[in-house]
Amino acid sequence: MRYLPKETAKTTLEISTDSAEGLEPSIARFLNYLKVERRLSPHTQQSYSRHLAVLASQMPICGLVTWTQLDEAWVRQLAVKGKLAGLSAASLRQRFSALRSFFNYLLQREGMKVNPVKRLTLPRKARLLPKGIEVDEVQKLLNLEASDLLSVRDRALMELLYTAGLRLAEAVGLTIHCLNLESGDVRVVGKGGKMRQLPLGSVAIEWLQRWLQWRATLPRQGDALFVTAQGRPLSARAVQKRLAQWGRSQQLSSPLHPHRLRHGFATHLLGASGDLRAVQELLGHASLSSTQIYTHLNFQQLASVYDASHPRAQRRKPSLDRS
Repeated sequence: MRYLPKETAKTTLEISTDSAEGLEPSIARFLNYLKVERRLSPHTQQSYSRHLAVLASQMPICGLVTWTQLDEAWVRQLAVKGKLAGLSAASLRQRFSALRSFFNYLLQREGMKVNPVKRLTLPRKARLLPKGIEVDEVQKLLNLEASDLLSVRDRALMELLYTAGLRLAEAVGLTIHCLNLESGDVRVVGKGGKMRQLPLGSVAIEWLQRWLQWRATLPRQGDALFVTAQGRPLSARAVQKRLAQWGRSQQLSSPLHPHRLRHGFATHLLGASGDLRAVQELLGHASLSSTQIYTHLNFQQLASVYDASHPRAQRRKPSLDRS
C-alpha cells in the first residue's frame, strides 16, 4: 500500500514544485473551466485550488504521476488522514466536493475512466441555523447619526443589505448602473452569474439618493456604487469591519456581520408573508431547500414564545414535600 505523507497545516494556492509536471496542466484547465464556464465565485475557485494543491503535492511522493493512477483506496486513505489531522466534517466535505468536481471534469474532458471519489461516504455536515437579528435590533442599528460621507454611505449600504437581502459579494459588486431609483429596484448578479431584479423600500431609496449626492463630490469616480473616501471600490473586508464597528457603537446584543442582515431580511419577510417561493426568488436560492432553513428559524421563535408564555410549557420539578 502507498502511504500518504504527513499533511501540512497550511497550503498555498500554487501547486508544489515537487508535483509531477503531468498533474499541473489539468488543474490549471479545471480552474479556468470553473472561472469561465461555470462562473463560480473567486472564493470557491480559491477553495478548490487549495484542496487540489494538497492532493497534487502528495501524489508524487507516493509514486503517482498521472491522475489515472488514483484509485478509491488511495482517496479513502486521504480522507482518513485528513480526519486524523483534525479536519472537521465540514472541511472534509468541502475537500472531497472539490475532488469530486475535479474528477468529473477529467471524466468529461480528459479521458479519465473512473471517478475515485464517487462512492466515498463522508460524515454528514451538521446544519447550523444562521444567527438572525430581531426587528428591534435592526431599528436600533439603523437609527444612527449619519451626517458625513462615510456614515451616509454605511447607512445606505446597511439599508440596502436589509431591504433587498443581498449577499456581501453582491453588494460590493454593484455599480451605479444597477440602480433604478425612479422605479425603485436594483439589478443584482448572484451566484453562477444569475441576474435578479429586486424591489427597494422607500427608506433604502432615500438613503441611496443621499449617498449618491455625497459620492458625486469625490475626486475620482468609477462605476462601483459603494466606494471609499478616495473613490476606490469598497472591499468586502472593509464592509465587514465597518458593520462590526456600527454593531458595537449601536450596542447590539451580538456581533454584527453583513449576512445577519440578509438572514433578518429572509426571516422577517417569511414570518410576515409565509410565501416561501417568493423569499426563495428574492434571495436568489437555486434550491428551495436552501430557503427552508428559515422556516426552522420561525419555528424556533414560536417555540421560545410558547416556552415563555404557556403555563404548562415548562416541566416543573416534583415537590419534595410529601406531608
